[in-house]
Amino acid sequence: MATALLALLLAVAMGCATAGGDGSTADPEETTTPETGEPDDANSGDRQGGDGQAGNGEEEATVPPERIDGSALPEGYPTEVVIRDGGRTLVITARESSGCVTASAELAGQADRHVTVLLVHTRAEGDVMCTQQVSYPEVTVALDEPLADRTVLLRAEER
Repeated sequence: MATALLALLLAVAMGCATAGGDGSTADPEETTTPETGEPDDANSGDRQGGDGQAGNGEEEATVPPERIDGSALPEGYPTEVVIRDGGRTLVITARESSGCVTASAELAGQADRHVTVLLVHTRAEGDVMCTQQVSYPEVTVALDEPLADRTVLLRAEER
């Protein structure tokens, strides 16, 4: 038993050492923001202004903070939203815990003035080893109509 535990600890330590010491596997040339772990806008190159209208499926536009309502999210949760596909796809930065909680997104509603997105956190069932390493994956939802000047309401739910 002690040998198995030692082997596991060594494997974790080797994984951290080969991933840059902090468990990340990010490209060393890419810089990230400390709050979200997402690429800095200065290096992302393909994101455009925040008018809510991305051109084609290859372009992205960041939704301005004043058009994102994350007040119902847990404290410290990222509130970055990007649009793609002419404003019909929302890409939301979520938060999950490696091995314990996975994040997904559901479109909860669409109205003339706002779009509501439910960020779902699903806990692993059974006897699962949790590393408590937090990551910030991108989750997407498709809209019926482009976002345009509507506000994005972000909500969270544990399942």
